[in-house]
Amino acid sequence: MLPACRTEGKKEVPPPFALAQGDVEGFLHELRSFHDTFRSCFSRREPREHFFRYLVGQFSQLERKSIEPMALEVEGGNVRAMQRFVSDDIWDEAQMRHIYHQLVYEDMGAPDGIVIVDESGFPKKGKDSVGVARQYCGTLGKVENCQVGVFAAYASPHGYALVAQFIGVCSRLKWSKPVTNSPLLAPLAMAGSKAACKISSACLNAF
Repeated sequence: MLPACRTEGKKEVPPPFALAQGDVEGFLHELRSFHDTFRSCFSRREPREHFFRYLVGQFSQLERKSIEPMALEVEGGNVRAMQRFVSDDIWDEAQMRHIYHQLVYEDMGAPDGIVIVDESGFPKKGKDSVGVARQYCGTLGKVENCQVGVFAAYASPHGYALVAQFIGVCSRLKWSKPVTNSPLLAPLAMAGSKAACKISSACLNAF
């Protein structure tokens, strides 16, 4: 929700994120409809259903939203099957991303829409997560063991949504990778040199 000092005197502002009980009635039905939009991204029914259970788990009130607690929480969840879904199952990530961008564009697209790029740090205690290292963490305001993610969000007078992200360890973020397959990100040129960053091709392809 935006503070009053940032919205005073403006005719159009992004809608505040405030939910009441009535806003979430029928939410599970709407989530199923949203999930069905991505049906073409899966070649088999089983991973498609695991994907739905994963979405439900992410919206749960669990403190830890890793696979095991989510699988135990959601109806029909199976820990081993959902772990295999995340580690082994194949889906069309590029198609999924394109469909999602199209949904955002249809709901929020505007001539004066903008793409906002920013980084955020995630403190980590272990060393097993991708990109974890002792580096500056903006969340903590100091050098600490963490991951650093770079995110792209789309914003217009109709709303705002996250549209791309990657996690990596960069010595210098200098990219130049124009995007042409998304109505939202086509104007965005992000830039860089893969040699300067320890980022996988899969992460770079997210843009």
